[in-house]
Amino acid sequence: EVLNGKTSSVSRHFLGFDWTGKLVNCSSKLRSLSDDDIVQDSSKLLTLIDLAGHQKYLKTTMKGLLSQSPDYLLLVIPAD
Repeated sequence: EVLNGKTSSVSRHFLGFDWTGKLVNCSSKLRSLSDDDIVQDSSKLLTLIDLAGHQKYLKTTMKGLLSQSPDYLLLVIPAD
């Protein structure tokens, strides 16, 4: 991955919002919230999933897409 710049990893990040639409990820405390805290404190939750984009990792990408049962999906395909 370091040599060719292509990654095979799958990462996930939560964005949580309270009932007023305010982001709950940002705590007034000096510590960051854990995923469990974000899920517990949120009334709406947005999950961002970053998947491998190279053809070599297509199987990993498809597993990542389908394992989360997303309501919406944004797929970015390079033009080259």
